[in-house]
Amino acid sequence: MRALVPPVLTVLLSAVAYAQDMDELYGKAPKPGSAFVRLLNATDVPASTTIVGLDFGKIASLDATPYVAVAKGSHPVLSGSSSLDVQTESDQWYTAFLSSGGIRVIQDTKEDNLAKALIRVYNFSDAPVDLKTADGAVTVVAGIAPEATMGSKAVNPVAAELALFADSQALGTFDGLSLAAGSTYSAVAGAGDQTRWIEDTMVVPK
Repeated sequence: MRALVPPVLTVLLSAVAYAQDMDELYGKAPKPGSAFVRLLNATDVPASTTIVGLDFGKIASLDATPYVAVAKGSHPVLSGSSSLDVQTESDQWYTAFLSSGGIRVIQDTKEDNLAKALIRVYNFSDAPVDLKTADGAVTVVAGIAPEATMGSKAVNPVAAELALFADSQALGTFDGLSLAAGSTYSAVAGAGDQTRWIEDTMVVPK
């Protein structure tokens, strides 16, 4: 005789299976009060990178890992031959960046309005930069100072072509962008005319 499964247990098992399916499809949701840490490689060579034990392999120049959801507290970040324990607070976002002087941290802006897209601009060059439309007509984020500083702007979701400028000179153009509501993006300026556009992502350790 086949054993009967109580209806309540059937519902619970179905709920567990559904939750597992959602985790696989959309990724695990961070716990309330989490902090978020990533590593951006501001050097001109790839760097092997680990955050709270997660190995991200070699991160290319001016590229970044996903943000890693962590509990409030101190968390180890290792990149190249450098390491740093990043001190975090709940509901805050941090970019640890690797430079020739080791690892330092920028506390990122965040945007709670999910109807907007957030663009962060990081300047690791030696001159101020602006983020503008590619034709230079409209300034999106102005006057980001040199030497590892960050500025940001929340914008309406839109298709766009943007560029980083030093004075009137375009350093790099980002074509065919589709800025989505509730998403964040990073425009990075490095040494010389090196630039990169990053669609920010997030992972939750198991």
